[in-house]
Amino acid sequence: LSRWLELPDGTPLGTVAELLPLVAPSDAEPLAVKVGELIAGKPRCETVFRVVSPGDGRVRWVLSRSTAGEEDGRATGVVTSVLVDV
Repeated sequence: LSRWLELPDGTPLGTVAELLPLVAPSDAEPLAVKVGELIAGKPRCETVFRVVSPGDGRVRWVLSRSTAGEEDGRATGVVTSVLVDV
C-alpha cells in the first residue's frame, strides 16, 4: 500500500489509525466499522474502499480480505488483511 500511494519508505501503515487518514472520506467510517467488528470477533470480512495518494491525489480502489485473530476461541484484537489493487 505504501508503494501504491508513493509514501516515503518507512511510513507506518500497520494500524487502522495510520490507514484511515489515507482512505477516501466517504469510505473511512464504513471501513472503521468493519475493522471494529473484526476486532470484536467477527471471523472474516471482505470490503472495497478507496485510498487517496497524499502526493498527487490519485485514487485507487482496494479490495481487502481480512481475518480476525483468535486464541483459545477468543478474539485477540489482531486483524490480518490481504489488500488487492482493483
